[in-house]
Amino acid sequence: MVFPIVVEEKEEVRRVLGGIAYVIGQRTASFVVSFLTRIPRDRSYFH
Repeated sequence: MVFPIVVEEKEEVRRVLGGIAYVIGQRTASFVVSFLTRIPRDRSYFH
């Protein structure tokens, strides 16, 4: 009866990793949006 336990652990790990990836994706998306909207106003990047 080890196999069902392994399957449950894999599902749990996949769920945790999915949640972490989702949070990282949300933070990265919001950071990229704020970064891209900040570029046209700040010309110091091009000097």
